[in-house]
Amino acid sequence: MWVVPDNPSAVPAIIVSTGGGRTRRREETNWFRPDLRDLRMHSTGNCGFLMTPENLPEMAGEEPFEIYEAESNVLIYRRSPKNCLSARVLFMHGHMMERCNLVQRLSNDFQMVYSDVEFIPEEALVNIFYGFSTSCLVSGALMFSNYRGMVERQQFVRTALLIDPVWELAASFSFLRTIAHANPGSDHWRNLGRDGLTAQFKDVDLTNPAEINRAVKQLGERDYAMLCNPLVRRFSAKLIDEPIQPLHVPKALDAIADFEVIGFDDEFPLFQELLSDHLDRDCSLIEHEQDTPEFAAIVEAVTRSRAATEMLIHDFAFYENVRTAYEKYKDDASSSA
Repeated sequence: MWVVPDNPSAVPAIIVSTGGGRTRRREETNWFRPDLRDLRMHSTGNCGFLMTPENLPEMAGEEPFEIYEAESNVLIYRRSPKNCLSARVLFMHGHMMERCNLVQRLSNDFQMVYSDVEFIPEEALVNIFYGFSTSCLVSGALMFSNYRGMVERQQFVRTALLIDPVWELAASFSFLRTIAHANPGSDHWRNLGRDGLTAQFKDVDLTNPAEINRAVKQLGERDYAMLCNPLVRRFSAKLIDEPIQPLHVPKALDAIADFEVIGFDDEFPLFQELLSDHLDRDCSLIEHEQDTPEFAAIVEAVTRSRAATEMLIHDFAFYENVRTAYEKYKDDASSSA
């Protein structure tokens, strides 16, 4: 096994985890790889790991264990759970605040499991899509256009759970305010260039439409672009700050038309049923999070904020088109039953 870090001159390390993360230990490189040096993938070739039962006792047993890249904490290898699915699945949820525990519930049905993949470096994410395992669950709010070809070539089952655009924007505002108070130096938001956004929403009363209007109007051009039409952006844009235009809507519709399983947040039991049928696994235990009264008040305020709803014009068009097709599918299924 070998690991090439983002900095090709750095010496990589791995983390061996057992007991569901209760025990973690660091392992340094122990195998010189001149072939990787000659290919200019690593400056010295000191990036290999020779894994044997002698230096990795976990290999000889049956206890589950995982190997992670030490710097990024990206999963490299995991012992296959019993009776795991032979399928690659992409779950696009597109939300800053996850609404269901699908990944946790299905983690023992797949060998390799990745969540919040939008925060994984691009090169590592490409390696995940082209990974060795035929049992893989990838979940997150990634920019789908950048990986669509890989997903198709690797025959991923594409699934998506869509939610009302107003709810999505309210969740974005709420999450940014939470990050600003809890950890304004968050690496996630620094990587996305959103430090300014977190500060912008730090002291906004999100239950007050007038304050939301004021905060939105004070956003810089790039920050405003990043928050506009997040649903269409995820399915059609290449860049996180790409201005969304009307032509992005048909691109997004074309992308989602190839998805095998599509569900809506307000009809979650049907999404569970469709997913269960497609994966041949019981997905009824996946739990769906309910809104708190406090967050419901934020959604109501965003609904009444003209500046906020103007940020969602293309998302509204996309959502309505998908919803119409979805309702037709349900009617046709009922008629043929």
